[in-house]
Amino acid sequence: LEIQCVDCHGDVDYKTKFLTSGPAAAGGDLRTGKTSFGKKRFYKRGSSIFQRSMLYKDKEWQVPQVMDTIDPENEDFFNPKARYAKTIQKD
Repeated sequence: LEIQCVDCHGDVDYKTKFLTSGPAAAGGDLRTGKTSFGKKRFYKRGSSIFQRSMLYKDKEWQVPQVMDTIDPENEDFFNPKARYAKTIQKD
């Protein structure tokens, strides 16, 4: 297992650093990966992170960042339940 969730989605304190951190990780940089079509697999557009498909040439999607799911000012990804779950100090 080389890649963990935090490697692509970041944490409550930071956005992704594009580095693999799983138990079998060798410090891989996700920014260097290419699709089978020769394009970067992960890239930034403004402050957003995108991933391109390895199978479909023109398919790509935004990779939600944990920081965005807990930020009430982020209209695209904010989720009150996610904020509660990710920031609770004790039950």
